[in-house]
Amino acid sequence: MSEPNFVKVLIFAAIVTLLVGCSATNKTNATGETSDANKGKLTLPSGSEITITGMNGLNFENGETGLVLNYQTAIPIENLEELKKEVEEVWTIFRVDVEKAKTTVGVIRATHMEDGGLIVKSGKGYGFVFRKNGDGKWTRIEKE
Repeated sequence: MSEPNFVKVLIFAAIVTLLVGCSATNKTNATGETSDANKGKLTLPSGSEITITGMNGLNFENGETGLVLNYQTAIPIENLEELKKEVEEVWTIFRVDVEKAKTTVGVIRATHMEDGGLIVKSGKGYGFVFRKNGDGKWTRIEKE
């Protein structure tokens, strides 16, 4: 598969993941091991705290695999630059699980919940895709 097509497949997979969502009850990574990044609250290196809502495996048609991390953020999705900084921090922790699972793709899905009162809440999400290159380096894939 050519590089531009692979990127489109990754972006499509991230969009599908955002639309379908992932189970918050799955507490194991792709290797079947429980991870610290799977257990509710997580303190980032900066000291800010996020809530992990789930982690699941992802399989591509070409045989590659990935890992998806879902979390809730206090940062509004519209503040993309600040969100990217937070996701880079999350990636420093989540990357350990992705590498342990021996996958080449990591997807981080950030969701920001708006307070709509006692019962009704709404939220927005945004997905970030990281891919391991042939030289072993990880890069975040930017939307075109």
